[in-house]
Amino acid sequence: MRALACYGKALKLARNYPEALGNYFYLRLNACDWRDYATLRDTIIKGVASGNKGYSVLPFIAVSDSAKLQLCCARVHVSHNHPAAPTPLVTASRRQRDKIKIAYLSGDLREHAVSYTAAGLFAMHDRHRFEVSAISLAPCPDNEIGHRLRHSFDTFIEVQQLTDREIAVRIRDLGIHILIDLMGLTRSCRPNILVFRPAPIQVNYLGFPATMAATYIDYIIANDYVIPPGSRDGYQEKAVSLPDCFQVNDSQRFLPGGNPARTLYGLPESCFVFCCFNNSNKITPPVFDCWMRLMNAHTDSVFWLIANDERSRANGRKEAEQRGVNPARLVFAERMPYHAHLQLTCSGEAFASRMAGSLLRACGLNQLITHTMADYETLALSLANNPDELRNIRDTLVAQRATGNLFDTQRVCRHLESAFITMIDTLEQGKPPKSFSVAAETESG
Repeated sequence: MRALACYGKALKLARNYPEALGNYFYLRLNACDWRDYATLRDTIIKGVASGNKGYSVLPFIAVSDSAKLQLCCARVHVSHNHPAAPTPLVTASRRQRDKIKIAYLSGDLREHAVSYTAAGLFAMHDRHRFEVSAISLAPCPDNEIGHRLRHSFDTFIEVQQLTDREIAVRIRDLGIHILIDLMGLTRSCRPNILVFRPAPIQVNYLGFPATMAATYIDYIIANDYVIPPGSRDGYQEKAVSLPDCFQVNDSQRFLPGGNPARTLYGLPESCFVFCCFNNSNKITPPVFDCWMRLMNAHTDSVFWLIANDERSRANGRKEAEQRGVNPARLVFAERMPYHAHLQLTCSGEAFASRMAGSLLRACGLNQLITHTMADYETLALSLANNPDELRNIRDTLVAQRATGNLFDTQRVCRHLESAFITMIDTLEQGKPPKSFSVAAETESG
C-alpha cells in the first residue's frame, strides 16, 4: 500500500507527527497488521488527551471507545479545520407559514447504505406539516434508487459544483428551518457548509456515530441506548432521544427470497459459521483473540468475514495460525450490494459501539447483547452449540421484520417529526437547544 509506505516514511522524519501517526495506524488496521498495536494505540490516545491537533476524527473512533476522548479529538479537529464563521448567515427564524421547511444534506444520496436505509423516511414525511428538500453533494444516479430518491423530496438540488459558501447561501435562500446533516465527519463530508450557519437549527443524524464537536451543530439524533443520559457530556450537541431505536429502516426495501447455497460463498455445507461483516479496521487483536478461542473450542466451524484486499487476508490468516487455528478455516467474503444485517454484539461506551445493541433491543433480541468480552465469548459459544436456540432467534427476527417497531418506517418518521417540532418550538420561544426525549406513539401513522 503506497499510502502506508508514505506515512511510514513521514514518521521516520517526524516521529510524533499526529496526522501521519493516526492515518498510519488506521491503514495498518485496514490491513489487519497489528504489529506494535498497543504502543501505537496508546501513543495516539495520549496525544488526543493532550489536545494535539492533526488526528483525524473518523479513524479515532476505531482507536478509542471513549466518548469523551472522541469529543476531545473532534473538538481540536473542528476548531482548526472547520471553525464557525464570524458572521452566521442566519441567527434566528420564525415560520412565515405553517409548514416547517427541512433539508437533508448529504453526499450519499446514491448507491449507499444511508439512502437504502432512509429512502422511506424521506417519502413519508407529512407534507401537510413539512416541506422536504434534498441538498445533494454528489450526482444522483439514473437508476432505481436514484429515481426513488428524486421522487421522495419536494425539492432535490445537486450542488456538488458549488463552493461551500455558495451552497450555504442556497440553503439560506430556500428558507430552511432545520438542516439535517447525514454525513458528519465521514469521508467526502463538507462541514464547512454548516460553519456559515445557513439554517437556524442544524442537526447531526444517521451517517456519523459520534459528536461533530461543533458549536454550530445544535442536536444529535440518538436514543437512550446509544447515548445514555449519563454519557451526554461526551457530545457537543444536545442529544435527542427517540423511542425504540435512533436508526430508521426502510420497510419498502426489496428483500431477496430463497436460501442461497453455501457453496456460492465458499462456505462448507455443514459446519457452523461464525461471521462478522465489519470493515477490517474495526477488528482489533483482543476481538480476534476471542474469535480464535471460539474456533478452537468449536472445532467444526469456520469464520466468515470481509477483508479489504489480499494483504489483509494474508495477515488475517497469519494471525489465525499464530493462535492455533488452521488459516483455511477463515473464509473471506467478497463485497456485495448493500443489505441490512443484525448480529450478536458486545456493547461498549460510545455511540458507534452501541449501535448494534440498539438495533437488537428494538427488535426484541436483548438476549444477544453483552457488555464484556468474556460474556460475549460465552454467549457465542453457547449459541454455536444450540441450534434450537438459533432457530428461535431467526424466527423472532423474521416476525419482527413484519410487525416490529424497528422496521416501522412511518413510526420512526413521526418520532423524528415530533423532535423537529420540539426543536422549532424551543427556538421560537427564544430558548437555547436542550436535550430531550420524544414520547413514543401509541399507534403507527
